[in-house]
Amino acid sequence: MFAYICGLLIILAIYLTYKWVIYPRKELARYAKLFKTHGYKVIEMPFKPYSAPFFIQFVEDKDKHSDPIYTHRHIYPTNDIILSNLLTKPEIIIMNAQMIREVMSP
Repeated sequence: MFAYICGLLIILAIYLTYKWVIYPRKELARYAKLFKTHGYKVIEMPFKPYSAPFFIQFVEDKDKHSDPIYTHRHIYPTNDIILSNLLTKPEIIIMNAQMIREVMSP
């Protein structure tokens, strides 16, 4: 009985690792490749499971530049798309105003 429980726990750990780490990382790489082939300027934030790198940038900017939105004000507007993650889900942040209109129009 102990062997069955250990086997199930190992299978569950492998499944959750794939679902929460490997698959989202593959999705972000696929999105980056797709957008870059269409000619968009893409910023790829590092994938960190169970965190929000896009929002962590506020804290880093406050410590480094004394302005929490320094990167959001000076670096991000020159790019079209930012690829990040929120916990374990890939997040696509569109920075280009024309692209936002295209996506939001019916």
